[in-house]
Amino acid sequence: MVCLKQPQILIGNLVFALCFSLSVINFQRSFQSKIYLKQTPITGQLQVYADQTKVNGNLVTLEAYCPQIKQKVQAFYQLKNQDQQQWWLENQANLQVDFTGKINGINVPTNENEFDYRRFCETKKIANSIYIQAASPQLEKKPGLVGKLHEVRRRLMLYFARLPQPLGNYAAVLLIGYQPQVFADTLDQIRNLGLLYLFCLSGMHVFYLLLVIKRICRLVKLSQEATNLLTLCIIPVYALLGGASLSLLRASGMIFIANLMKLLGVRTWNSLNSWSLVVLVNLLVNPAVVFSLGAQLSYLLTLMILIAPKLSDIKLGVYLNLLSLPLILWQTYKWNLLTMALTILIIPIFEWLILPSVVLGTMCHWLRPLCNQVLTACSLGFTLLKRLPMEVVFGKPPLIIVCFWLGLTLLLLVKPKKRLVICLLLTYGLTFMMIHLPLTSEVVYFDVGQGDATLIRDKFNRTVTLIDTGGKVAFTKEKWQVRQSKTAGQTVIANYLLSKGVGRIDQLVLTHQDSDHVGNFPSLSQVITIKQIFIPAGMEKLPSFQGRVRQARLGQTKIWPVTVGNSATLRQVKLLHPFTAGKGTNECSLVLWYNLKRTSYLFMGDLDRANELVLLAKYPNLTATVLKAGHHGSKTSSDPRFIGKIKPQLVIISAGRHNRYGHPHPETLATLAAANIPYRLTAQRGMIKIETDFFGTKLVDFAQQTGTSSFLD
Repeated sequence: MVCLKQPQILIGNLVFALCFSLSVINFQRSFQSKIYLKQTPITGQLQVYADQTKVNGNLVTLEAYCPQIKQKVQAFYQLKNQDQQQWWLENQANLQVDFTGKINGINVPTNENEFDYRRFCETKKIANSIYIQAASPQLEKKPGLVGKLHEVRRRLMLYFARLPQPLGNYAAVLLIGYQPQVFADTLDQIRNLGLLYLFCLSGMHVFYLLLVIKRICRLVKLSQEATNLLTLCIIPVYALLGGASLSLLRASGMIFIANLMKLLGVRTWNSLNSWSLVVLVNLLVNPAVVFSLGAQLSYLLTLMILIAPKLSDIKLGVYLNLLSLPLILWQTYKWNLLTMALTILIIPIFEWLILPSVVLGTMCHWLRPLCNQVLTACSLGFTLLKRLPMEVVFGKPPLIIVCFWLGLTLLLLVKPKKRLVICLLLTYGLTFMMIHLPLTSEVVYFDVGQGDATLIRDKFNRTVTLIDTGGKVAFTKEKWQVRQSKTAGQTVIANYLLSKGVGRIDQLVLTHQDSDHVGNFPSLSQVITIKQIFIPAGMEKLPSFQGRVRQARLGQTKIWPVTVGNSATLRQVKLLHPFTAGKGTNECSLVLWYNLKRTSYLFMGDLDRANELVLLAKYPNLTATVLKAGHHGSKTSSDPRFIGKIKPQLVIISAGRHNRYGHPHPETLATLAAANIPYRLTAQRGMIKIETDFFGTKLVDFAQQTGTSSFLD
């Protein structure tokens, strides 16, 4: 109606829509043209700011500019000794790194709802990764103003690392926007409580900085014009020192524009105009920011405050949660019931306790012990709150529903009506039921690289069984070489389960002891509740398995060593092997059979050829519609006589791209070809899913779902 009454607004919106569409098309074409589709040798130089280096064990990660290809890249370099590690840890200068290596496009996700690292890099305008084979770093001799600011930020990082902890970690996060690796657990707790926005540099922190500037200017009796001019100079500097995150750039941009308009004497300019201009510039310069949760929350929550500036603290907290909830569910699939109350209660604590403790502890040596104790108590409080059973696994709502919730919440903010509240609550309830009571059963073969992980999920989520967890083969490393990172158990399996509204595994079946089958079990247990674990009898005595049990978070989880005839507690699937206790080796692998509506599935673990024939002798009538090939398609499994007798209509092979073992072996593929049996390989197809509902059974692989011919070069 407003647009019809004021045609200039309609024309303006149409012009912006056209410009934005052209900007997106141009951005995507430009970005896609930069991607190296195949690994390519490259020699050149990287220009690296001092604060854009991260050391994780024996791996250095760099965000750098490469003049040879005229684009920003992410580079990885494996350190050869501890002296090199120490040099990179202590370096405070910008670098020019001469290197030889290989460049390739950043990998796309190959599993449904896996964290999309390529899209994350796209928000930083990074299209490629360089794997450095040889490097010669040299200090930049004459850095410019921007380069000097990056060096100052790096020095602050090192200074905060030397402070008592957690004071130094809080200072790094709240003052310069840097998140130390050692602070990751605390930040995860804060994130799960829904309070991470307080600990990301944004409008609140810039507001405090602006308040300090104004008070200092008043003390020295500077004029308003001089204060505005000083603010214009300081805000961009702080944006760089704070890491130039999307939320910080939004806040800094708004304040910069507002002060500029004051200096120019534009009296009709307001905060909503500043917000709109920053949004326009951001979307036109980098359209990929719309995919960033931080940017989404920053812009939307700021818009809400601008639309309704006179809300009470309680109403503000409620609306902040209502507006952020759809986006958080879309990205993280869960919600903590304490978040709404904590949002209201913690802002005063943050303003009057946490932030002052960080500032005073950083600047005043004699107050440092007291401030550190205060922050230690805060961290303990976050830990205790996180342990309360208040987290609800909601699942991933459809995008159209997310947009509907956002629109309805904004409408409710402008016109609060009971009918809108009822509609909002009703759609949340119906969406929750739709996710948690699916009408489809499924068997999911995850792509976990060179490993194995398969999910069986009945309709209505009645029983959830996971067969193996994937994992990496562990090689002996010195302490300084060990890296801290999330596993595929967390980023692939847990993400998928949570997105489907599943927060527990009823049965975790670990087929045998190998790391590529059970290595992710401890990390997965930190995210997903595991009710029962089934292992081949004898494996429970192995030191390697006992070590993993100690690392896991199991609580009341029961561990059942099983053999055929001694597996009464195992439901949903039938155990076919082993017949006697062993040592958890390939020869002792658990073999499982599952049947659903005339489609039968056989899961072989890493069972060898000899025991495949023993299995046939024990079960002469054994057949399967879908066979999970043993040992990743190795020639030590899939005996031609076994394949000929089972007569599967489809074989699934789980193996990693370019793996060192040559899986699947040509001999195995020849066996399948001779029997005229098709196969699908996770290395090529990504996650493979077989769904069964009232209408029948269908097979969907992730490459097909995303319109990709193959993930394998």
